Amino acid sequence: MKKFLSIACLILLCTNLLSQVTIGSNENPNAGALLDLKMNGDMGVNSTKGLGLPRVELKNIRTEKDLGKTMGATQGNTLEHLDHIGLVVYNTGMNIESEETRFCPGIHVWDGEKWQPFVPYPEIKTQKGDYISYKRGFEFLDPNNPKGWPKNKEEARANGYYQLGRIVNTDKSSPNGTEDISDQRPGESSVNTYTTSRFYVGYKLLMEGYQIKRSLSCSTDEPNWDEIAFLPEVYIDTTKVFDEGVWMTQNLRTLRLPNGTSLIKQTSSNYTKLSEPHYYIPNNASSVTTNYGVLYNRAAAIGVGTSTGPATLPINVEEGGSTNRDVMYQGICPDGWYLPSDQEWTDLANGVVNNVSMFSGVSKGSVSNVDFDSGMDVTVGGSIGQAMKSRTAVSSSTGGLSNTFSASGFDAYLVGTSGSTATVYEYGTAAYFWSSSSKLSSVNYPLGYMRRFYRGHGNYSRSYHDAEQTFSVRCKKDTK
Repeated sequence: MKKFLSIACLILLCTNLLSQVTIGSNENPNAGALLDLKMNGDMGVNSTKGLGLPRVELKNIRTEKDLGKTMGATQGNTLEHLDHIGLVVYNTGMNIESEETRFCPGIHVWDGEKWQPFVPYPEIKTQKGDYISYKRGFEFLDPNNPKGWPKNKEEARANGYYQLGRIVNTDKSSPNGTEDISDQRPGESSVNTYTTSRFYVGYKLLMEGYQIKRSLSCSTDEPNWDEIAFLPEVYIDTTKVFDEGVWMTQNLRTLRLPNGTSLIKQTSSNYTKLSEPHYYIPNNASSVTTNYGVLYNRAAAIGVGTSTGPATLPINVEEGGSTNRDVMYQGICPDGWYLPSDQEWTDLANGVVNNVSMFSGVSKGSVSNVDFDSGMDVTVGGSIGQAMKSRTAVSSSTGGLSNTFSASGFDAYLVGTSGSTATVYEYGTAAYFWSSSSKLSSVNYPLGYMRRFYRGHGNYSRSYHDAEQTFSVRCKKDTK
């Protein structure tokens, strides 16, 4: 029995000796300490120097199987990567050549695949350089599906506010934003009323490209950007602008600008006075009709010289297509509405395509989306022209299958334009609509983008024309 107790005591003593270590002194470690750092042991003062970790100049931060390669070991001097998980070293090296291989001085722990910094590296800093590109796009949203909707619009969407088409709420309890417009200009004795429809809802995508500089510095100080070269890649900054997609479904028919200034009726004698706002009544009629509206020269449409438009008629300016920004002049449109841009006309066409059976009698399979850069004077989008042209003939068959303006359709009447001598041109065979976007001219002459519809088939084209021509105008709701 005594022999057994002696052996037990010896085992316990050895266990204590093996489990506790003192560095820097021959004193016993403090109770409970596995490793006790001491200095000036005779005075009972603990070490002030701490534990010096192995100092290693890491060459890279990750490996496949050979941990030694991260420290620059040569072939044959290998370290099994899984055998050293938890290894702690102080890295003296630095690599800031790329984000993938970046490492900075400091304590690192090996996790079996990569050296993880004990303290996170300073945040990578990025600085935008010069603007170099722009791209316009559109992302359509489904009013019946909450996916992708902004949080501040979701409650209204769930309550039916953003439904497509024309929704008239006579009690105003749940307005949809497509109520008729009442427009009376200063000096006008009567009110013009226009129907509207929501043809789409979603986000305008404004994608701007910049050259970029990126600092991978291990310092928390602000980088010296002058010493950092531009990277070959481009930084894309995408902005989403919510758009309700509400348009007039009747042609504008006012004879005054929003400030009350009367327009001049176009005649052959004033035809070349491009900066003067002119109008023309379709078919040179004696009075304005509700369905046909009024035709306007470009100066009138974009409101040249007024607070709602540019100071002068733009010349040699390119504002159309996917690589340019939307131009949003109120122009001749009522307050709260504006003349849509070239890009917004493309949004409209694609909105009709996406829900063509809601807005027309055209089948889904016979229309296709159109591009922001669709070629000039060419048929695009299959039978989209049919889906947007009125079924009502102006002088003969139209080939249109649009719903009426009161039933959500775009309902474009083929009221033509006026020729160079202020005479009837293409009445009953075509419809033209101004956009707010100007077209670059090679002959120092003002041009504007427009949309054109033809009689008898599905032709719909994106084109441009001289500023003196008189075209129809549709306005779009400003939902900023």
